[in-house]
Amino acid sequence: MADKKKVIMLGNEAIARGAYEAGVKVSAAYPGTPSTEISEYLVQYKEDLYCEWSPNEKVATEVAVGASLGEQERWHV
Repeated sequence: MADKKKVIMLGNEAIARGAYEAGVKVSAAYPGTPSTEISEYLVQYKEDLYCEWSPNEKVATEVAVGASLGEQERWHV
């Protein structure tokens, strides 16, 4: 049995890691919500995904819809 490294994470950090491992390629979020930390943790994977702060919720939704039309895995926080 191979040794597995255990990592302790906060909830939002674990959500970000799960999104990354699930293949999310685009993240659009509006700051100031309880989920703000998720996007802050997603930035550490910026080499593999596009992550942005949108000026409002409508723009964040439009970015996520645009990514889905382009057949990208997206994350709208």
